[in-house]
Amino acid sequence: MAVCKFEANSDMYGLGIRLAYYLQWYGMILASWIAPSEVKSLAFSNDIFVAATFLALIIETAGHVDRIQPVEIYIVLLLTFGAYIALVPIYL
Repeated sequence: MAVCKFEANSDMYGLGIRLAYYLQWYGMILASWIAPSEVKSLAFSNDIFVAATFLALIIETAGHVDRIQPVEIYIVLLLTFGAYIALVPIYL
């Protein structure tokens, strides 16, 4: 079996970034149950976080097109837009 190795970019999807995303996702879920009045401000902060990460992905892709792998883009996009999964109706 072929082994595909590449150097990971911890600035885009390292442990700290992933923890921030996961905590923000769980925070939005808990806020919708515990403090519904805070959901609007938490959603705004999530939107800013998503926009910043997406802009960083665009800059990284444009600057290092020869070094970035498609799987890295996929991972960042999954993390970026994962919070919006809750907006998709479950009956589809």
